[in-house]
Order: sequence, then structure tokens, then C-alpha cells
Amino acid sequence: MNQATVADKRMRVRRSSVEKLCITDAPKLDPVNVFLEDFGEGRGKLTVECYGEAWSAYFGSMGCSLVDFVRSCEPDYIARKFGRTDPYTTDWDKISRDLTKANGEEVVVTNEVELAYVHKMTEAAYGPDWYMDMPQKECPKHAYVCRIVDAVKTALGMIDNQEEERIDLIVQALFAAVEQHEKNLFYSQHHGYIVEVERKSTAEDWYIQVRPCDGGFLYDGWWNDSHQKSLRQAVFEAVRGACLTDLIRRPAPDEHGTG
Repeated sequence: MNQATVADKRMRVRRSSVEKLCITDAPKLDPVNVFLEDFGEGRGKLTVECYGEAWSAYFGSMGCSLVDFVRSCEPDYIARKFGRTDPYTTDWDKISRDLTKANGEEVVVTNEVELAYVHKMTEAAYGPDWYMDMPQKECPKHAYVCRIVDAVKTALGMIDNQEEERIDLIVQALFAAVEQHEKNLFYSQHHGYIVEVERKSTAEDWYIQVRPCDGGFLYDGWWNDSHQKSLRQAVFEAVRGACLTDLIRRPAPDEHGTG
């Protein structure tokens, strides 16, 4: 048995869904490609590519979706998670100026090796513990990555707003085509999909079902902590949770009761 055959038997291959965003015309940035892998259960991976460079980070305990998590984080936090840059770097220009001032002669240093050669001058400028607290400045590379992350956050916000608008249009169509509508009960069809929302009283959470007219379920369960939510909010959650905005863009499985 050759090595390739052995490797084939040991190797495992798994497919996963990746959402890709392409961001253009961001201020002072080349086109940015964003890859979102949401593994569920609060786990996900973010990969960002710009001008031939790429940064990636895995988040294992987000407590929400990857998109919501990225939108809630500061750019500095995500840039640090990428692990490719430090927020601050040694300010060699300031060190050179301080050494020149302290020693009365021009001194230029650009790295740690050169600084070691003039350690006595450095002591005169910063004291015997000079190596503990050297002047720092913001790292240009880190600031660049933060600007990219900020563009990603802005783009995700734009997409989320667009998605909410699409969901709201479907909700409006469902209410327009409603077949059964009471205080705690809603039943409607739109583009071959049935949406049913109900609860026994206002003290209970909403129970939601979304299914194609030809069978199966896209959403079937309780909407947790929803007892204070309105009927319209429950229908909105049904459309969002069943991803009807994606499905209705494609041919519906059955055209019973189109809206």
C-alpha cells in the first residue's frame, strides 16, 4: 500500500458554509474580502483579506452569532485577536531626540542593537531602568488593520439593515395574506411557505412554525424569552429564523397561496 493510499484513509474532509462579503470604496482602503464561518453554538471564524494580506481569528464562546459578535466588538480587540500586529511600537525618533538632548550631542538609534551600544547615554536620559519603559507610539500597521476591521463592522451593519428591510417586506406580505389572525394566533402563507405563530396567553412564549407547503419544517419551536414580544415581532422572528429572505429569492417549493 503506497503512502498516498494510507493518507487518503486517514484524512477526513468536511464541507462547511462560508459567507463572503466584498467591500469596495471604503475610505482609503483597497477592496476588502470578508469570509464568515458561523459554526453555531457561539463559535465562529472571521477571515479578512486586503491588498494581498490576510488576517484570521477563531472565536469559541461568543454567546451570539458571528455577525452580531463582530459588530459588537471594538476594532482594536479583533485586530489583537488576529495576532499579527501589536498596538504599539518603539518610538525610535523620540528616543533619538531624548538621547541627543540628555547627552548634548546628536544620537540616532533605530533598533535595539544600536540602543545597546549607547546604553550609558540611555541611562543618562531614562535612568538605570531605562529598558523597562521605553517611549512608545501607535503602530501604523495595527492602526491599518483596525481601519479594515472598522470597514467590516460598517459593512455588516449595512447588510443587517438591508436584511431587516427585506424581512419587513415579507412580514407585510404575510399580514396582507393572513388566513387566521387573533391576539395570540397567526396563520398565513407567502410564496409557498406557511408561517404559524401562537401562544395560549400573554404570559407564555411564542411557539413558531415555518414550513414549505409541500412538507418539512424550517422553524419549529419555542421562541425563548418572548412572552413580552408582540405578535408582529414573533412573525418577524419566524421569517428571520427560517431564513425566508434567502429562500424566497430562489424558486419556492410550491406555489400554494402566493402573496
